[in-house]
Amino acid sequence: LGDVALAREAGAARFAAYVLESRLLASADPRARLRRARLYVLLTRDLAAGPLERVARAALAGGADVLQLREKGLPDRELLALAGRLARLAHRHDALFLLNDRADLAAACGADGVHLGAEDLPVPTARRILGPAAVIGATSHALREACAALAAGADYVSVGPVFPTATKPALATAGLRYVREAARALDAPFF
Repeated sequence: LGDVALAREAGAARFAAYVLESRLLASADPRARLRRARLYVLLTRDLAAGPLERVARAALAGGADVLQLREKGLPDRELLALAGRLARLAHRHDALFLLNDRADLAAACGADGVHLGAEDLPVPTARRILGPAAVIGATSHALREACAALAAGADYVSVGPVFPTATKPALATAGLRYVREAARALDAPFF
């Protein structure tokens, strides 16, 4: 009580502890981390230049914030094993890991969330499976679809495809026009 300098140091240390605590809590929240994400990498064996784990490591080394595994043809056990390995890899690099389509396997492998297409589970159903803190994304090809997905509880949307894609060759491209619309209209992350 009598040492003013020591009291100032204690106050500064207490304030620094509060700042550190808030940063730690924010980094643990996948949805907060999603809002800071800038590079989202889609992983699929059909388009990868080598084994997915090697490609994922290179993407993470290059600054990827989010990895999404999209493997439609794998049996559940293989998909679960691969997703578990990729989730652990992403988490070691402080990146988010999302599984395409499968909320059940996303929960089982330790993923941060799931990305849903138009024919997949509804967002509220996936939220019941994964819990309130999970990241849930939804595919959109037009602004009305993006707004509907976000209104249903999605945390982010994909916009596009901007360019032709080998994963969905029959799908018409939305082009940069849709990206500009999304940037003006959406208050949620989009990739």
